[in-house]
Amino acid sequence: MNDNAMAIITMAMWLLLPVLATVSVAAAPWTTDRHELFGVTVPPTAFDDTSLAGLRRNYSLAVGCFGGLSALTGFGVWRGFGLTAALWSAAISLVLITAFGFVWLQRCRREVIAVKAERGWKAAGD
Repeated sequence: MNDNAMAIITMAMWLLLPVLATVSVAAAPWTTDRHELFGVTVPPTAFDDTSLAGLRRNYSLAVGCFGGLSALTGFGVWRGFGLTAALWSAAISLVLITAFGFVWLQRCRREVIAVKAERGWKAAGD
């Protein structure tokens, strides 16, 4: 296998990491228990609420768009500056995707807490 093919395979693997990180972070609110929404204990009927479903959808879209832009940036860096710069870009993207997802999750968490207080929902331990 020549060096060019090896570079392409290596970069493809590194570009795949931000995509996998994006998918896992964006899927988090969809994979939790029906009693938890963004880390807030809610009644199971909250998952059918349109505003809270929209909150989950918007979270996933925001993280997905950020991750997609990160992957495209990594590809652009690879084409413009070479493999080493692209590897650094991918590594930085992993950190940024995780941080962005955490910050956005905390924003959504505050909104769920506000809805919970507004509707008078109580957790089993409250």
